[in-house]
Amino acid sequence: FLKAPERVTKEIIALFNAAEIPVVLVDRDIPQEAALHDFVGIDNFGAGRALGTHLLKRGAKRVGFLMRPKCASVIRDRLDGVRSEVEESCGKVTAMIAEPSDFKTLAPYFTRRNRPNAVVCESDYVAAQFRNTLVKLGLSVPEDVMLAGFDDVRCAISSTPPLTTIRQPCADIARVAYQTLRERMRDASVPARRILLPAPLVVRESTR
Repeated sequence: FLKAPERVTKEIIALFNAAEIPVVLVDRDIPQEAALHDFVGIDNFGAGRALGTHLLKRGAKRVGFLMRPKCASVIRDRLDGVRSEVEESCGKVTAMIAEPSDFKTLAPYFTRRNRPNAVVCESDYVAAQFRNTLVKLGLSVPEDVMLAGFDDVRCAISSTPPLTTIRQPCADIARVAYQTLRERMRDASVPARRILLPAPLVVRESTR
């Protein structure tokens, strides 16, 4: 039995709260009835919209979004951003919930006439694995299916072809999170803050 990411985070935070230890959430937020903790990360919804805009300009009409089961809320924000941009332009976004190597589950999406001609994956790691599934289906990137991810980790550059992605400004996130925690330690009465940093789109061959 695997717990959902938000549940694990809530349980950990409850322990810190009981010990009166200040907490700053980084990258992964949790639903809160009241804003109790600071959060530092990127605007995942806006990043999803940026990818959606890019794919539309490249001619995408039917976009898939691949996400693993029990994904974190930030992944759903990415999906909502892509969906918001694409569907405003009369395109279609299909949410595909599966492991990227799950050929049996994913094959039906790509063996029909109106298959997606672009896929956004929840992360670069998922995109790199999913490309192998596309190869098994006889589909090429980007000729048959454009492919994009999130985070701009090393495998995005080493993928064949290199992967279009959203870059996580990791150094900036760490710096701002540290500053936010120091401020919280000095004054615990400061209202909780939600700090979203810009995350640039990095265009590579996988969507060209």
